[in-house]
Amino acid sequence: MKNSEKRTLYLIPPSEWKCIGWVECTDKIRYNDLLCVWLFPTEIARNASEKDLKCTWRRYQQWVELNALIEKWPLMHAKERYTWVMYKAIDCWTLTEAEQVYFDDHVCIVSGYYWLLRPTDLIANYKLPLWAKWLKTYWKSIMTDVFLKYCQDLWITEIIDLLPKIHQSIFDRDQLSSVWITRRIQAFTTIDEQWHKKLLTHASKKIKWERLRWQIIEHAQIKTAIQNT
Repeated sequence: MKNSEKRTLYLIPPSEWKCIGWVECTDKIRYNDLLCVWLFPTEIARNASEKDLKCTWRRYQQWVELNALIEKWPLMHAKERYTWVMYKAIDCWTLTEAEQVYFDDHVCIVSGYYWLLRPTDLIANYKLPLWAKWLKTYWKSIMTDVFLKYCQDLWITEIIDLLPKIHQSIFDRDQLSSVWITRRIQAFTTIDEQWHKKLLTHASKKIKWERLRWQIIEHAQIKTAIQNT
């Protein structure tokens, strides 16, 4: 990749609800380049309190039992594991092959357990929100330098930050200023005139993730057209 080329990275959160299935594979968990240390999150997951998991009674017991077996849980690609509003709106499985490749190459999922995930990374089922005790401090203390190097190695020049505030807070924005461009997604006229210039915030989840889907489709089509010229 040439220095002059623009490369965008979309940062999105995981979903609280997850698919309980798995894929047929012989791979173990494929820890990506950013996952230097994961033992501490595993310890937190296994010892999480009701406050950490924001649930009580039977639901809390279910999550505790789930986390106790986190290393033995069957694996699934992150983009399949995560469900609910945002992932249903993105609906990556109805994208064309070229659009899925663009999605896989340009999206990172910020997880409380795995930290940064590519959509194709294999992950277990788990319950560990980023607000769990010491977790946010842990990731922020060791990962800012690694993430900066990651951005520089891939010539990332723009980061589209679609994260909730708690996920945003694990990044040192001053240190990442050379690559960090934070902006809300605004609906373009290519979707619908009534959405033109409408600010899409975290509260308008479905619309925001649909807009992300359209951006992925548009950029993938542009990239394909350039390659075919």
